[in-house]
Amino acid sequence: MGQPVIPKLNDTVGVKGKNTFFDVFLVWVLVNNRIRWNGLAGYIQVSPGVLLPHASIFPLMKPLRDFVVAKHLLPASTKAETLLLDSKKRAAKTLLEALVKDNPLSDQRWNQYDSAIKDAVNRFNARLSATKGFHTLDWRWVKAMQWTEVRGPDAPGWNSRPMQIGNPGDPGLGVLRDKKDHSELVVDDQLRQRLQGIQAGGKWDPKFNIEAGVAFLFHKAAIVEDVLVIDNPASLTYAVKANDTFDSLAKTLGTTVDVLKSDNPKVNPGALQINQKLNYRKSHHRFQITGWRSWDDATQRYNVGNPDYLKTVRAFYKKIVVFFP
Repeated sequence: MGQPVIPKLNDTVGVKGKNTFFDVFLVWVLVNNRIRWNGLAGYIQVSPGVLLPHASIFPLMKPLRDFVVAKHLLPASTKAETLLLDSKKRAAKTLLEALVKDNPLSDQRWNQYDSAIKDAVNRFNARLSATKGFHTLDWRWVKAMQWTEVRGPDAPGWNSRPMQIGNPGDPGLGVLRDKKDHSELVVDDQLRQRLQGIQAGGKWDPKFNIEAGVAFLFHKAAIVEDVLVIDNPASLTYAVKANDTFDSLAKTLGTTVDVLKSDNPKVNPGALQINQKLNYRKSHHRFQITGWRSWDDATQRYNVGNPDYLKTVRAFYKKIVVFFP
């Protein structure tokens, strides 16, 4: 990998002469969030406000140090410079020990479902993009949800139900499988058919569980309403017969009670007369997606049992977007 581009640091990002090397380094990492070392970058918080860089990026520290010194942001003789040199010597022992085994910034198993998440999110984004008020879902948000649902590769469920849909007592599987709450507007027939053989608490293909979890999240985001649809704007006429009612005529004529009322404002539905002329238009009611909730709102609806769920997802997401631009 080539040398990283060192940003021009100035007062707008709060970098002044009094800052330590590590303050400058943190700003540099955040500004250059598209650079990844060994597939992942990271830093270790050793105390409040004090950050040490991950050992895998030490080879890139010399040009940054030279830049900092050249710009008089940090004199070469300061204690921070000495700390930098010392930290290189003890990197393998001290810093690597500080990275716990299941840290998502160092253990690639935390990222094993990225492709499955991207594929599922991209499919639903494409399928629903034409609906009113749609806003694209970021795949990294689902990654943060997955980390929240199952806390690490060694946790129960990681290799079976990584999005935790289909757990015993969880309603999500039944909603998607049985067309409840108008989920058919989000879930296509192919996915629903694949869900038919899944039982609550059973073993899943983890990638399919992710797909179902993404489907349930989109379902929770969709705002569904009963909408009147005019099939043909042309006005037609009907002569009332014995025992006709607006309810029976709506079914017989292929229209709705609402249209019969609006097209015949002077007619009393409870006092129809034989041969009385009624106007109507072909119409019907249907449920359709009329808008979309925020992904924050949908996420909290995804897991209503945990009041801190959204807060935890947000925290993971902030970490993820830095290292997975």
